[in-house]
Amino acid sequence: MLNLFATRSIDLPRELAEQLQAEAKRHRTSVPELLAGWLEDCSDGRDAAKRSAALASGKAKAIPAAEVYAKISI
Repeated sequence: MLNLFATRSIDLPRELAEQLQAEAKRHRTSVPELLAGWLEDCSDGRDAAKRSAALASGKAKAIPAAEVYAKISI
């Protein structure tokens, strides 16, 4: 069976731990969920930067939404 969850412990300066707790409370989530979301956002940002660079360099091309919609009959 695949284990989807892992438990890790890290030591943080008290001030940083308190900031994380405050952010989690502000977003009505847990610290692990807050950090998981942040990591996902970082990954999305890296992917977007790569795609943007590919567009800027001409290695990729943008397709207008209208063209895509027409192709799939929307």
